[in-house]
Amino acid sequence: MASLVKGRISSDYRRASNLFQSKLKPKLIDVYVENFDDISFWHNILCDYEKQANIKFNIRAYSRNNFMDGKEGLKKLFHQTGDYFIICLDSDYDYLLAENSDKAQEINSNPYIFQTYAYSIENLKSYAESLNNLCVQATHNTEEIIDFFILIENYSKIIYELFIWNLYFYNQHDTNSFSLKDFCKVIKITKSPEIEHHGKAALEVLEKRTEDKLKQLQQDFPETTQKIMPFSEKLQHLGLFETNTYLFIQGHTLYDNVVLMFLKPVCKRLRKEHEEQIDTLSKSPNEKKERRISYSKSTKDRDIKTLLFVNDKFKNCFLFKKIEQDIQTYLQNFQTTNTVTNQ
Repeated sequence: MASLVKGRISSDYRRASNLFQSKLKPKLIDVYVENFDDISFWHNILCDYEKQANIKFNIRAYSRNNFMDGKEGLKKLFHQTGDYFIICLDSDYDYLLAENSDKAQEINSNPYIFQTYAYSIENLKSYAESLNNLCVQATHNTEEIIDFFILIENYSKIIYELFIWNLYFYNQHDTNSFSLKDFCKVIKITKSPEIEHHGKAALEVLEKRTEDKLKQLQQDFPETTQKIMPFSEKLQHLGLFETNTYLFIQGHTLYDNVVLMFLKPVCKRLRKEHEEQIDTLSKSPNEKKERRISYSKSTKDRDIKTLLFVNDKFKNCFLFKKIEQDIQTYLQNFQTTNTVTNQ
């Protein structure tokens, strides 16, 4: 971290170092992300632009004392960004609630800071339209036990109003009345769900828990109840609606305590059904054994948790389109600036 503090990693520093390289060689752009898990996510996005701009993104995780990481550390580097030094980070609530935070406003206005717009990379990896396909990849079974698009949409509708309450208090810098931790505790799927009827039983339990919490909040804060609707209408202009709430809630809660809670039993069932089909179609014990071994090998490295971790099928998400636009605007400005500089 000492090199960062001294300014040895900055747009000006990297610009100067590029001057000593051949003009034919791609210009090196330094990119800092929050932690090591984010490197592959942002590399997968940024690498598509390297050839067209003749640049190379050098992506590193912000770290201190080896493995300490985080967004707070990156905020200290905002002033060092520029054409040759960009920062990529999770939005958390900064996209939705930028009005009450100078740092959030800077994230939204700085052309050298790319953000997820969703709460985090985990929300994008959990993009509802991609989840059924992940199950097919994990099991080689195309049967649709749960329509994950409908499931996640219904989940979003259930938690929407409670999420607005949480955002409202957060926007007031009130971390006691209804904290993020308290909100996440309510919206978790707390035990392995039954997957019959598209997860209906688990969603009914969630709905009851959510309604109970809403009633408590309405009783404890009657003056706030009248402010929730106009507050939610402001957020709709940023893209937050009942059906896509899941994109904006805490990512790890969604990822670990909702999406994987359903994906795991679904894939377990699909694998079992595929194995039963192998047993039925096999003409001899040896054939059954060989086909089961072959199936096991073909799915060995396709654990659903691993597939979700590397999932990149979120590029139809409207929030990803905003990321693309930010990158394209940056590249246009980069090429214009450097064309003028080189003349």
